Amino acid sequence: MNFETNTVKLPKIGEIKAVFHRKFEGELKTATVSRTCKGHYYISILVEDGKELPEKQKFSESTTIGIDVGIKDFAVLSTGEKIENPEYLKTTESGGRAWGLALNRGRNEPRSHSVFI
Repeated sequence: MNFETNTVKLPKIGEIKAVFHRKFEGELKTATVSRTCKGHYYISILVEDGKELPEKQKFSESTTIGIDVGIKDFAVLSTGEKIENPEYLKTTESGGRAWGLALNRGRNEPRSHSVFI
Protein backbone atom coordinates (compact mmCIF):
# COMPACT_ATOMS: atom_id res chain seq x y z
CA MET A 1 0.00 0.00 0.00
CA ASN A 2 1.42 3.32 -1.00
CA PHE A 3 -0.59 6.33 0.16
CA GLU A 4 1.59 8.80 -1.74
CA THR A 5 1.01 7.24 -5.18
CA ASN A 6 -2.46 5.81 -4.32
CA THR A 7 -1.53 2.29 -5.37
CA VAL A 8 -1.94 -1.20 -3.97
CA LYS A 9 0.52 -3.97 -4.82
CA LEU A 10 -1.24 -7.31 -5.31
CA PRO A 11 0.56 -10.64 -5.76
CA LYS A 12 0.56 -11.99 -9.36
CA ILE A 13 -1.08 -8.75 -10.58
CA GLY A 14 1.27 -5.94 -9.63
CA GLU A 15 0.51 -2.37 -8.64
CA ILE A 16 -2.97 -1.02 -9.32
CA LYS A 17 -4.50 2.41 -8.72
CA ALA A 18 -6.72 2.76 -5.67
CA VAL A 19 -8.84 5.33 -3.88
CA PHE A 20 -8.13 5.31 -0.14
CA HIS A 21 -10.87 6.59 2.15
CA ARG A 22 -8.58 6.83 5.18
CA LYS A 23 -5.00 6.31 6.16
CA PHE A 24 -3.96 3.73 8.72
CA GLU A 25 -0.89 2.85 10.71
CA GLY A 26 0.20 -0.60 11.75
CA GLU A 27 1.03 -3.99 10.35
CA LEU A 28 -1.04 -5.16 7.38
CA LYS A 29 -2.47 -8.60 8.19
CA THR A 30 -4.80 -9.49 5.29
CA ALA A 31 -6.42 -7.84 2.30
CA THR A 32 -9.53 -9.20 0.62
CA VAL A 33 -10.45 -8.06 -2.90
CA SER A 34 -14.16 -8.25 -3.80
CA ARG A 35 -15.95 -7.62 -7.09
CA THR A 36 -19.59 -6.51 -7.29
CA CYS A 37 -22.01 -7.63 -9.98
CA LYS A 38 -21.56 -4.23 -11.66
CA GLY A 39 -17.83 -4.86 -12.02
CA HIS A 40 -16.59 -2.55 -9.25
CA TYR A 41 -13.70 -3.79 -7.13
CA TYR A 42 -13.29 -3.18 -3.40
CA ILE A 43 -10.50 -4.10 -1.02
CA SER A 44 -11.01 -4.79 2.67
CA ILE A 45 -7.88 -4.43 4.79
CA LEU A 46 -7.20 -5.93 8.23
CA VAL A 47 -4.52 -4.06 10.19
CA GLU A 48 -2.87 -4.84 13.54
CA ASP A 49 -2.30 -1.47 15.19
CA GLY A 50 -1.07 -2.73 18.57
CA LYS A 51 -3.56 -0.66 20.59
CA GLU A 52 -5.19 -2.09 23.70
CA LEU A 53 -8.82 -3.13 23.43
CA PRO A 54 -11.23 -1.17 25.63
CA GLU A 55 -12.62 -2.91 28.69
CA LYS A 56 -16.06 -4.45 28.38
CA GLN A 57 -18.82 -2.31 29.79
CA LYS A 58 -20.55 -3.66 32.86
CA PHE A 59 -24.32 -3.91 32.84
CA SER A 60 -26.98 -4.49 35.42
CA GLU A 61 -29.14 -7.58 34.93
CA SER A 62 -32.11 -5.78 36.49
CA THR A 63 -32.18 -3.23 33.65
CA THR A 64 -31.51 -5.72 30.83
CA ILE A 65 -34.24 -7.48 28.83
CA GLY A 66 -34.25 -10.00 26.00
CA ILE A 67 -36.36 -9.55 22.86
CA ASP A 68 -37.60 -12.43 20.69
CA VAL A 69 -38.91 -11.28 17.30
CA GLY A 70 -41.42 -13.62 15.69
CA ILE A 71 -44.26 -13.96 13.19
CA LYS A 72 -47.31 -14.65 15.36
CA ASP A 73 -46.36 -11.94 17.86
CA PHE A 74 -44.21 -9.06 16.65
CA ALA A 75 -41.99 -9.33 19.72
CA VAL A 76 -41.97 -11.11 23.08
CA LEU A 77 -39.93 -9.60 25.89
CA SER A 78 -38.14 -11.63 28.55
CA THR A 79 -40.54 -10.08 31.07
CA GLY A 80 -43.40 -11.96 29.33
CA GLU A 81 -44.89 -8.88 27.67
CA LYS A 82 -46.15 -9.52 24.11
CA ILE A 83 -46.21 -6.87 21.40
CA GLU A 84 -48.85 -7.63 18.76
CA ASN A 85 -48.00 -7.93 15.07
CA PRO A 86 -49.38 -4.88 13.14
CA GLU A 87 -50.33 -7.07 10.10
CA TYR A 88 -50.20 -4.32 7.49
CA LEU A 89 -50.53 -6.82 4.65
CA LYS A 90 -53.99 -8.04 5.67
CA THR A 91 -55.40 -4.50 5.71
CA THR A 92 -54.10 -3.70 2.21
CA GLU A 93 -54.72 -7.12 0.66
CA SER A 94 -58.08 -6.26 -0.96
CA GLY A 95 -56.70 -3.12 -2.61
CA GLY A 96 -53.66 -4.96 -3.90
CA ARG A 97 -55.77 -7.67 -5.54
CA ALA A 98 -57.93 -5.11 -7.39
CA TRP A 99 -54.83 -3.32 -8.63
CA GLY A 100 -53.33 -6.59 -9.90
CA LEU A 101 -56.53 -7.52 -11.74
CA ALA A 102 -56.64 -4.12 -13.42
CA LEU A 103 -53.10 -4.63 -14.67
CA ASN A 104 -53.97 -8.06 -16.06
CA ARG A 105 -57.02 -6.71 -17.93
CA GLY A 106 -54.87 -4.08 -19.64
CA ARG A 107 -52.52 -6.68 -21.11
CA ASN A 108 -53.43 -7.61 -24.71
CA GLU A 109 -50.87 -10.33 -25.35
CA PRO A 110 -49.06 -12.90 -23.24
CA ARG A 111 -45.79 -11.95 -21.62
CA SER A 112 -43.81 -14.32 -23.84
CA HIS A 113 -44.90 -12.33 -26.92
CA SER A 114 -44.04 -8.92 -25.48
CA VAL A 115 -40.35 -9.10 -26.37
CA PHE A 116 -38.99 -5.96 -28.01
CA ILE A 117 -36.92 -6.47 -31.15
